[in-house]
Amino acid sequence: MARWHGSTAVRHLPVWLGAAALLSAIVLQLGMYPVFHLQRKAVRHAMKDRILAGVPASALTEFRYTPQELAEVDFLDGGRELRHEGVMYDIARVHHDGHGHVVIAALRDDKETRLMADLGRMVELQVEQDATGRNGRLALIGSWAVYCEPWSSMGCADLTGHALTFFEPAMRPGRLVDAMDPGPPRRG
Repeated sequence: MARWHGSTAVRHLPVWLGAAALLSAIVLQLGMYPVFHLQRKAVRHAMKDRILAGVPASALTEFRYTPQELAEVDFLDGGRELRHEGVMYDIARVHHDGHGHVVIAALRDDKETRLMADLGRMVELQVEQDATGRNGRLALIGSWAVYCEPWSSMGCADLTGHALTFFEPAMRPGRLVDAMDPGPPRRG
């Protein structure tokens, strides 16, 4: 009577499933940056086209800065964008007003602001999950610490209240705990 041993693929199915699960987890972790980058690039391109097509002055926000204040402005994308109070703006025009101020006319970019806020939330969530995971690992390790500490003796109390010791640990030679460290060896 012939025995069926199964094909190699069927025998290795758990290995292939595990590898596929691991690969998908890696792709999901690493795949977030390219998706974010492509979304941001598309939003920037759309805004650039809108500015080049012409934007009415009523749609622009004007920022006036002294030279000292201008040094503190959060410019992005090579100076083509700025962030003010967490809101992204695409710069349309820059000029001097003749009174020592730099005037920046910029178009508010709500799509990129939402995209950056989403990225910030994802990063905060990842940091929080990392901290939660680390605390969980430390709690797990800490719960096993009582089993890893040295015992001075192993025993129990008999009915009269006297301790019965099964063994005493052997003393090991070494330095005292509060002895001064002599440092590295020196040539004599």
